[in-house]
Amino acid sequence: MTKSLHSRGIFPKSSFGETQTERDSYKCRFCAKTFNSFKAMHRHLRVHDQHRCKQCNQGFKSDLLLQKHNTDHHTFKFPCSSCGKLFGRKFTLKRHEMYICKVSAR
Repeated sequence: MTKSLHSRGIFPKSSFGETQTERDSYKCRFCAKTFNSFKAMHRHLRVHDQHRCKQCNQGFKSDLLLQKHNTDHHTFKFPCSSCGKLFGRKFTLKRHEMYICKVSAR
């Protein structure tokens, strides 16, 4: 079954106050990139369907970017010793402790 343009995130840009070229472009609802043709837009949408996060449904170009996203946004192993906020990466925790909670370097 073919999905509608609207459900696939393909929207012609509004013609109010825009040039002819801008009027004829399509905008991706996932990343806001614009394209001059439907074909280019359709080809681009495959990028968002290839690697999708099961928790928040965000799409990624590669499995590596999806893994990084999961680590940063859905895996929290490192708690701040001052406020208790959880982080997915030790580096992010250390940066938070240094600049936000002003915890001295150990």
